[in-house]
Amino acid sequence: MNGVTHFYVGSTDITSALASGGGQIGGLLTARDQTIPTTLASLDQLAYGIATQVNSVNNAGTDLDGDNGNAGNIFNAPAQVAGSAQSMQVVLTDPNKIAAAGLGLGTGDGTNAVAAANLATQAVINGQTPSNFYSNMVSTLGAAVSETTIQGTELSASLTQLQSQRDSLSAVSLNEEAASLQEFQRSYQAASQVFTILNSVYASALNLGVETAVA
Repeated sequence: MNGVTHFYVGSTDITSALASGGGQIGGLLTARDQTIPTTLASLDQLAYGIATQVNSVNNAGTDLDGDNGNAGNIFNAPAQVAGSAQSMQVVLTDPNKIAAAGLGLGTGDGTNAVAAANLATQAVINGQTPSNFYSNMVSTLGAAVSETTIQGTELSASLTQLQSQRDSLSAVSLNEEAASLQEFQRSYQAASQVFTILNSVYASALNLGVETAVA
């Protein structure tokens, strides 16, 4: 589906169950299906906004060749947001096509260059400046990585603790068990001897007048 590998048991798609099940597989699937696509979508939005805004400003001024309002694009014009980051590139090869002057103000003017520079402080990317948008994107990604790292550390500590508890319950000392076995054997032999004596005593009591040897 959509070029992404899914996992099936028979005809049942278990990809979502694996992703929500935790562990290494769950983490990889979550990164593949959620974290990475979200980050790429943000990069596409950033690239799309910068390319379209810069191109728009350049085509709104006058370049050194005297072109008014049609100096051309600095970046390739993105057809859509998706894929803009991957396809973004500078297509302007002639510096004379940089429309630094305001429209019709002559080649010595620089107001349009100032307008292009001011894009850095304007809310042109989803209501944010390019730098703020990028900073928020990186912060969000960093927070996700940090949270995942912390969870991984906590789970590793829990696993170590559980393994220690398991070992304390299941670990067996062969020397101690052998000593205990010998002790139980001697106790059994002593108890057996007691019953042998009691049996002889009862036999003597039941056979009054008959001499009975007691071992």
